[in-house]
Amino acid sequence: MHNKGRELLLQAYAKPKPRRQSIKRLLHCLFHTKDDDFVEECLRACKGSSFRLLGYVGKDIMPKLSERAIGNLALLICQDEDGKSNKTHQAKKQFSLLCTIMNKAMDSGDHNTAWIVDKALRSMAVQKMRFKRPKRFKGLIEKVDKAYGIHDRIYAKHVYRAIQAHAQDQKEFIPAATVLDLYVRKSQAHRKAMQQNGCRKEWIKGAERGNRIVEEVIDFYKITLSQNTHMPLIKLYTKDPAEIATERSVLLHC
Repeated sequence: MHNKGRELLLQAYAKPKPRRQSIKRLLHCLFHTKDDDFVEECLRACKGSSFRLLGYVGKDIMPKLSERAIGNLALLICQDEDGKSNKTHQAKKQFSLLCTIMNKAMDSGDHNTAWIVDKALRSMAVQKMRFKRPKRFKGLIEKVDKAYGIHDRIYAKHVYRAIQAHAQDQKEFIPAATVLDLYVRKSQAHRKAMQQNGCRKEWIKGAERGNRIVEEVIDFYKITLSQNTHMPLIKLYTKDPAEIATERSVLLHC
């Protein structure tokens, strides 16, 4: 065959070079799964609720909202859509997904979601489940404890970090509403006990000054985040775990 004819024949059968956009779509199909969609949708919905939840700090309903969220997340690990105990592989999968959500929430500044998920992962109901935890879980626990502190000290590290974020005008920082609520309640009880025990006035005034700083931070986040969002609380916070046991498929929809 003539050289020119051979070239024309090869060109006719040659596959076109993939465009950059085509390559991106291919990679997306290869590495993007339904689990990825679930994680992203969960982060989006939970972030909106993190804004709204700050408006409940100091209100009587706040502890109940937090308990519901923790309980419902624990149910995702412990039970299937029919309310029966999850099989080992399914419980392990759900646990791993929540680990991913917690880590991404922390990295994106949504500390409210990260704190809630952490409490669900370490809840008694989940601890009773017998399955091998992901290797990364230990590192995530250390990351959380280092960032937020421990319960015995009312997660003081996170409260201090919230004060810093407020002072530095870090708009991406979303504090854990439950932690701020716990701190306010404990501080009020502490000041009351100091007054009843006849502590020195300068001690009481010092405690009041420290508490005022935290209350100013809470007021700031209530105004800038809670009041400036149209996102309502998702069912994760508003539905009782007993009621939502058969609604797993719509847990993250309003």
